[in-house]
Amino acid sequence: VEVGAVVDGWLHFMDHPLFGNVKGARPGEYMEVGQRIRCWVSGVDIDMKRLKLTANRPEDLPGPRRELRKRTDDDNDDDE
Repeated sequence: VEVGAVVDGWLHFMDHPLFGNVKGARPGEYMEVGQRIRCWVSGVDIDMKRLKLTANRPEDLPGPRRELRKRTDDDNDDDE
């Protein structure tokens, strides 16, 4: 996961919010490489120099929950 930090981010498939919706589903059935997701830092691994991420919104996080807006081709037309 690229988070714009100096270190890498790591998201385990079990930390994806769709994990467990379909019993026995393989990770590739509900997530894919390059998929845009909203995630939160759940831990820091100093030895591995990476952030442990979760895509499950922390329950104690204040404020409203906002869904990701799906990107469209129009989002890339800033030059026009």
